[in-house]
Amino acid sequence: MVTGELKRKIDALWETFWTGGLTNPLTVIEQITYLMFIHDLDSLDDTKAKEAVMLDVPYTSIFGADRRQYKWSVFRDLPAAEMFDTVQKGVFPFLKTLGSSPEGAYSKYMDDAIFMIPTPRSSARLWTRWTPSTPPAWRRRTSGGMCTSICSPSSPQPEPTASSARPGTLSA
Repeated sequence: MVTGELKRKIDALWETFWTGGLTNPLTVIEQITYLMFIHDLDSLDDTKAKEAVMLDVPYTSIFGADRRQYKWSVFRDLPAAEMFDTVQKGVFPFLKTLGSSPEGAYSKYMDDAIFMIPTPRSSARLWTRWTPSTPPAWRRRTSGGMCTSICSPSSPQPEPTASSARPGTLSA
């Protein structure tokens, strides 16, 4: 079940996407999913690093020293324009390189991942409105409710038009 606080965050995300010009619900859900994935990737990396320290075993971050700026916890505090450029030109291309092989399922489905948030201002609003405070395990237990909430914002939204659909996708 989705709590009132989480529902408000999701509704705020919808509002930001719609006012920013992204009106296709599938595109919005895709972009929200990317945001959640980027956050959880950072969180998981931090957890593994802490466990390695606790167990006194070596750990190499997937971000490495040269990709540290791609961590959610780092780029979310940047000025809007710099954050926008980092995510668009750094984080999304980095996400496409993850996975064990170019032929793997992850690489196949992330190959066409596109950062579609239109402006630095919109991205800054999204980052301030969506800073997941819930651990990934908690989100997994509520994923059905969260998906329902993401798919049906509480505030009425205008119907998407054929011109607002992402090229190559069907509009609703």
